[in-house]
Amino acid sequence: MKTQFISISKNEWLTDALKNNGYNMIPSNIILDKTLTGIGATHGELQAERNSIIIEPNVPVILGKTENESNYLAVYAKTTEAQVRAYLKRSDITYKKLITTPESFKKIRKVAIALNIDIYTDFFCLFDECEKITQDSDYRPAISQPIHDFFRFTNKAFVSATPLNPSHPEFTNQDFSKIKIQPDFDYKKDITLIFTNSFINQVSEALANLAESPCICIFFNKTDAINLLIEELKLTDYKIFCSEKSVKKLNERFVENATDTVELPLAKYNFFTCRFYSGLDIVLGNINPDVIILTNLATANYTAIDPFTDAVQIQGRFRSGFNSLTHITTINPQMKALSTKEIETKIAVFKENYETARANHSTETDTFRKQALLEDMNNLKYNDFLDENGEINHFAIDNYHNEERVKGYYQSMQNLITAYQGTLHFNLNVVNAIATVGQDDYMIISTAKGVKERMKMIVET
Repeated sequence: MKTQFISISKNEWLTDALKNNGYNMIPSNIILDKTLTGIGATHGELQAERNSIIIEPNVPVILGKTENESNYLAVYAKTTEAQVRAYLKRSDITYKKLITTPESFKKIRKVAIALNIDIYTDFFCLFDECEKITQDSDYRPAISQPIHDFFRFTNKAFVSATPLNPSHPEFTNQDFSKIKIQPDFDYKKDITLIFTNSFINQVSEALANLAESPCICIFFNKTDAINLLIEELKLTDYKIFCSEKSVKKLNERFVENATDTVELPLAKYNFFTCRFYSGLDIVLGNINPDVIILTNLATANYTAIDPFTDAVQIQGRFRSGFNSLTHITTINPQMKALSTKEIETKIAVFKENYETARANHSTETDTFRKQALLEDMNNLKYNDFLDENGEINHFAIDNYHNEERVKGYYQSMQNLITAYQGTLHFNLNVVNAIATVGQDDYMIISTAKGVKERMKMIVET
């Protein structure tokens, strides 16, 4: 994919940088790598003199961009087709701007067809924070639903400050190219990377050191672990920002300070799950928070932060800046991370098994056996890489590669350090707080089954 490099100066907006290179608006068939967060890509498209459909990965981002804006329409689960129809029929708006979740895009398509509106030629489609379509496709398959529609648009673009290279063949077939924004100033942020094998103790120490901070924002991608941390550290002045489903789960546990939208003012301690890592503007006025990123592999592998995407996006949430940025993490030298070749081999085997099962099903004449073969085929691993139409979901395959790449960073301190250095976004201060035997080691040993297993783990530790 060809790449055009465009320079941007400090305090310059993306639209100005593009205009300096002959683009009045975001051009079509482009993957726009902004490098920097908060330079106005979405805002520029909202101001562009054309109809636009902007696909955002999460509802909080959409609500933040449409709040108090009657000329824009937020399209998500609570938006009805009648509301979409009323908006598209408004004659007082010269350029329509619809900001939608991937899952709700089909509402726009359905209503547009009923109104004889050809969205594929009349609208520009911008897929914002485009790395999320890869990162989230394992637990949220519907995020890739609009991709077939996306490629039908005459004018379209992917955009993010941290895009991941997609493998979908249509990017090649439709001759996509990349625009890479290059700041002509030092944009690196200071970050302290703390390695520990006493996770809760290390978090407790970090919070104690920030006792005088008016606002601490903690990014940790597991609500159960957040709840446990709050109880363990006896925090009272806190808020938890997570999905609507997680809010309900926490409320059932009598945790009331949980919400699925960012509500101001913030508390002393504010916990954010991954739906708030990217796209969202957190404006705190004169308050600059202290930001802590948490990774605890003993809790879940998906708490691992990708330095190239998640860490860059997290630090970019705070438009007025922050006082400090810290990432506290465990490592796991025993964690296996598959190579590209190993992944491709596994997927080939999954596909072979699936094709064999499908062939047997198509030739089977006995009704009962045919049904049994269908049930078995539907449970095969290869289904994870198919979309709702039974076609290859290239973003699901990209997700598999992406997860294994991130796992590899957490196999050793040096791997993660090298990754952070490779982002070119951070001035790194490394703290090795790994003890000979840490609190986490004791916890693992205490869960061993039987004296023999416990003694074995003690010797290994």
